[in-house]
Amino acid sequence: MAFTCPHCEQVSYTRTSRYLSNLTQEEYFQCSNLTCGHTFTTYRYVRETLCPPALPKAGVSIPMATKQRLSELQHELRRKKLENQLELPGLTA
Repeated sequence: MAFTCPHCEQVSYTRTSRYLSNLTQEEYFQCSNLTCGHTFTTYRYVRETLCPPALPKAGVSIPMATKQRLSELQHELRRKKLENQLELPGLTA
């Protein structure tokens, strides 16, 4: 996993991580810029369910995203897909 260093904005890599619960993980990062050398921690956690699991685990409760949130995510994915499409010379939409 990679993360941008908040100080020099270079890539930082996970050096190690540990689970704090089945929904939360703490990650330890180190900046790849030797001059900066920043080391830091982040938390990664499960925030919401976008599509219900086929095999739900008893005792695990993750809130379902609202319909508005799902609609926003779909719109964002479509926008990014359009931005990433290559325009081929001589072809028009």
